[in-house]
Amino acid sequence: MNRPALNQFRIRDFSSSVGSALTASTQAQDSNQAKSFRLLCLDDLTLRQFDIGSSPPYIAISHAWSERLFDDIPGFDSSLGGRAIRKAFSEKFPATNHYWVDNFCILQDNENDKFEQIPLMGEIYRGADAVLIIHACELGLTQDELDEALSGFDAAFELRKIGTYRRDEKWRYWRKGDGYTKIVRAMKALAKFAQSDWSSRVWTLQEFIFARTIVWIGSELIPLTCEEYFFCSIPGLCVYLNLGIASAPPGSEFDRLVKEFLGMANMRAPGFEPTRIMEITSIRKASLRVDEIYGAMALSGVQITPLQNETIEQAWLRWCEAAVARGHIRWLMLPPIGSSVLYSTQGNCLFPCARMRGSASACAIVGTVVPYGPPSISAGTVTLAAKYAGNCTILRRLGSLHQYGGKFYAIISLALFSKGDWSLAVHIAESFSSGVFSRKQLNAIAKVLVNNYEPALGFIRENENKPEPGQFTLLISAQWEREASSAFENLLNSTVIPMFTGAVAYLALLESEELQLSLPVALALDDRVPTGPLVAFDVNARISRGTILLIAEIGSEDLQRELYDPDFGPEDFFYHKVGITLPVQERFGTPLESINIGGPRCPVCQTIDEVA
Repeated sequence: MNRPALNQFRIRDFSSSVGSALTASTQAQDSNQAKSFRLLCLDDLTLRQFDIGSSPPYIAISHAWSERLFDDIPGFDSSLGGRAIRKAFSEKFPATNHYWVDNFCILQDNENDKFEQIPLMGEIYRGADAVLIIHACELGLTQDELDEALSGFDAAFELRKIGTYRRDEKWRYWRKGDGYTKIVRAMKALAKFAQSDWSSRVWTLQEFIFARTIVWIGSELIPLTCEEYFFCSIPGLCVYLNLGIASAPPGSEFDRLVKEFLGMANMRAPGFEPTRIMEITSIRKASLRVDEIYGAMALSGVQITPLQNETIEQAWLRWCEAAVARGHIRWLMLPPIGSSVLYSTQGNCLFPCARMRGSASACAIVGTVVPYGPPSISAGTVTLAAKYAGNCTILRRLGSLHQYGGKFYAIISLALFSKGDWSLAVHIAESFSSGVFSRKQLNAIAKVLVNNYEPALGFIRENENKPEPGQFTLLISAQWEREASSAFENLLNSTVIPMFTGAVAYLALLESEELQLSLPVALALDDRVPTGPLVAFDVNARISRGTILLIAEIGSEDLQRELYDPDFGPEDFFYHKVGITLPVQERFGTPLESINIGGPRCPVCQTIDEVA
């Protein structure tokens, strides 16, 4: 084929019926009027009002409302929350006399006050000297015990940073030796912070992430400090070392630490893509599901006005469109997850549905994508600057990655994809290697895939009914094959396994006469085999290993119009997003053009919706 020429926070259990009032509140705050808030004075338990930015030093309190830590102000000193505040202030904040807690500083029986104060909560937590997180359960640690459990990991962090070869002595120490014992002890200490309802609520995310300094306290009233870095670095070390405790099953000791604290702590790291907060809220709870979107908007940097009786799917689609309009086109470059009918937001192929947003975002290997030019969105269709990268022809549907017990086996999958055929194995090695290997290395990888096709089939037959599979050992005949396949496996673990966790792998050929290009590529698509011509676009989605391309399908109606309408040009096409590629090394020198993709005018989406 020739190419076609809000900072609007709501109290956790607050009804979504306040949307119109929040809109009015936002408009009022856009004026030059000073924004004021209340603080509670610890000396006499009186409320005092201050302008934002002109208050005395204060501590903001973070807690889960479901744990009912506070009574009314007269019962402050008898409540667990009140006693925790008194103890923490005496030991950690002796010079501070004011604090903010939403129970008292927002008038809970005054709707107008809620409308005025809730939009300020992000600024309130950012402006606090520290955030005190109160748990209703015991943390079971002293500061000395915590410090001891988290000491001595510098060598392990350096090992992960430099990516030392996995079979050396240092790696074995942390994987199986005394280092493993240290890791388990540290994980047990960190897991104590994740055992209460606080760790599972949507609204507590902002309170953690906006904090300058964090102090923790449990029901035994021992204030603790812990560098937030450990909440991501220790579990991350477990993932790097492929330890079993990293894949904590639901309800296990480390479940909440790995699934809820890891992403939350990563959000405090410099350079983390802020809109990924929407990925984290997908595994947290809110009394109203739509609060999964509303409760994270300020953190994401993209705000929409809450609407009365809005569903989570409606809010999610509006947020996605607003995010893309602000230049956050990473959300266009997520790999598909499973069925196209179930995956996409209704009527728009561009975005995952709200339920699958976390899985899709977690599978993306691209961080921030800087668009070539300002994108725009109208009636659900995104118009963005892109470079034509070539026409894409599907050669073979390879299938999904094989997994056992929740663990994916990429090298086994690719061996099975090869069918023991040398030519096919070479193409698979080329398309899945992202252009980082030499021809000699690719031949070695292809040989390993061919030689392990039959052993992989046998491994699957032997383990198909076992809850815990055995260890698969690659059949390798030479050291140079071992070195190439080891480097290839590392690449698969960092790119292929994440991207194809829920997507279907296709082998395709990327061709362009204009660029004199013919390149095997691996596509991450959904379970619907495209029926129309495919085009690849470079939208500047770059990672260290290359460029991820957007794969779009042309609908039959647009093809017909191109044939019979002389005024129909490339700018008139409405493309359908079908997926993305693994990274490719090529740089595309074609000129920038504007492409329209997704939305109600996407002819393929219309067909899918009719079938659904």
